[in-house]
Amino acid sequence: MSRTLFIHIPKNAGTSISASMVCFPVSKKYMTNKMASAEDMSPMKPMPIMHKHIPYNYLDITKINRFDNTFAVVRNPWARMVSLYHYADKISDAVAGTPYYQPQISFNEFIDRMDSFRMSSTYYWNHPYDQWGAQLDWVTKQGKVKADIVRYENIQTDLNHYFDKDVELKKKNIGSYKKHYTEYYNDEQKQRVADWFRLDIEYWGFTFDSGAKRNYWTK
Repeated sequence: MSRTLFIHIPKNAGTSISASMVCFPVSKKYMTNKMASAEDMSPMKPMPIMHKHIPYNYLDITKINRFDNTFAVVRNPWARMVSLYHYADKISDAVAGTPYYQPQISFNEFIDRMDSFRMSSTYYWNHPYDQWGAQLDWVTKQGKVKADIVRYENIQTDLNHYFDKDVELKKKNIGSYKKHYTEYYNDEQKQRVADWFRLDIEYWGFTFDSGAKRNYWTK
């Protein structure tokens, strides 16, 4: 039986996939000793839940070479930003009084202030407001993509094909929005996200209203 490692890119159905028991999600125990030690000394320590979000480049190859496959899910960047906004807004009260707190703001301000949310910490998964890196950053090492890619927009079909069985995808951490993600944006904000995630859009062929069109896993 093959063993599959899962790279959990934030807001890409990772909690649901991890709960499906078909793979091994990344965790701090797979990090390089150097990165784990540096993280422990960081003045801005990660929230515990952020340890399920670790880029491939920070993993120790000697610790993950036991796995037969590695995969990740990628998502339309504009939809992902709407999901991240609602997530950050939802947990704002839960982290009040901690270094992770950010006051609730409108979606317009959230997009307009994208670059200002980047923290001084090197480790950009530390904070729910600070998950702005290109999805490519999560799955590359030395410029090469190291994970098989499943499309969020076709997730059930893609997972079934990838694992060659019917995967019971448990619904976890599902956001509920009153309108479609495309209705959140004006033209300027749409372009701002396009510029920010240019690498993802170019590599996977995203358009404003579509999922990845190329460079994903196919049977």
